[in-house]
Amino acid sequence: MNSGWISVHRRFLDSRLFSLSGNTVKVTMFLLLSANHSSKFYRGIEIERGQCIRSLTQIADGCHVSRKAVRYAVEQMVKGGFITIDQPFGAQQGHRITICNYVTYQSDEYRRGTGGAHEGNNEGNTNNKEKNEKKDNKTKDREGFSKKTSTKRQFTPPTREMVLELFKIICREKQLVMTDRDADCWIDRYLLGREEAGWVKKGGNPVRNWKLDFRTWISYPIQDERIKTKGAQ
Repeated sequence: MNSGWISVHRRFLDSRLFSLSGNTVKVTMFLLLSANHSSKFYRGIEIERGQCIRSLTQIADGCHVSRKAVRYAVEQMVKGGFITIDQPFGAQQGHRITICNYVTYQSDEYRRGTGGAHEGNNEGNTNNKEKNEKKDNKTKDREGFSKKTSTKRQFTPPTREMVLELFKIICREKQLVMTDRDADCWIDRYLLGREEAGWVKKGGNPVRNWKLDFRTWISYPIQDERIKTKGAQ
């Protein structure tokens, strides 16, 4: 009994039943969920799709409300054309309750959107699914970006040839004249000092951009007497 599901049209929110007490809504949902999904025989009488056999006491026990509340709810449902009732077994054995338009609203075609029953719902589910997928993709993108960023920021010490090339560029920019001995001296001093320190500067900060680091480092001894400007010659 507690397996499967039913369809509820959104127009139910605008119905008179929904505007009544909470007990009435509870009884309505109870009967919807209790109705047969397919025809069955009970005591030799066919209980068709959309029908169920329930007494007022059974409904009250199932909804955890009073019989008075059930009676009022049933009266309102009959008055509103939501259900019809007859008594093939007598009042004590249970009423045969028929949910009007059950076959229409619970049909496979209707669930697929015939008459617009579930267009909004399907659209909402689709939008939610798309939002969740976009959210997952954004999360993956962020994770991928973080990994890529981490990879890009991973420091790789320069080779001697790389530092030499940068040193030549600095000399051209500063219009400095240097000898090969001068170049070897400064490059060896820079590389040896950084390697011994584990590529960590005096302040304790690791070297992240060796080109910027070398430009800063060489700016202090650049006025050394072994590196002379053309104008000083």
